[in-house]
Amino acid sequence: GLSAVRRARLHLALADTLVASGIDRSTATDEVVAELAHHYRHALAMGTASAAIRWGVEAARRDLNRWAAEDAARRYELALELARTHDGIDESIIVDALTGLGRTLRFQGKGGSREVLKDAIRRARIAEDPERIVDEIRRGLSPSPEPGGPKRATTPFVVVLDRRAAIEQAI
Repeated sequence: GLSAVRRARLHLALADTLVASGIDRSTATDEVVAELAHHYRHALAMGTASAAIRWGVEAARRDLNRWAAEDAARRYELALELARTHDGIDESIIVDALTGLGRTLRFQGKGGSREVLKDAIRRARIAEDPERIVDEIRRGLSPSPEPGGPKRATTPFVVVLDRRAAIEQAI
């Protein structure tokens, strides 16, 4: 069989070929996004953790949009595990993964979503990204994800700011 390094190089070559063909998050189909996440994840030995996490989070977001919450949760958890075990991961993608996982847990009716969303807000605050903080709070306050639907606030912005202050005091 193939050595682990050779297998990782092949996965990287496949992923890089897809990206070089002009594929990006806005033009890729759900299947291509899932393939990119898969190939970059299996090419970790080649230093692809950041790409694996980024494409994995995008695949998870799309899973949730299709109401495939179990798949989304699994992908978000995998992305967060990769972020914990690899250095140099952009904090904003970790915030996206935490927010996605929190929304997915809430969508599934499982506990723990509030703590996960609080962690996302805390990390956004540490990264000194105020726009992301407000966006994560807005997302966290919407009653449920809107699979397949538009991404819009379902809570008036004034209420979001009031709740933001309460969350900040709690953290």
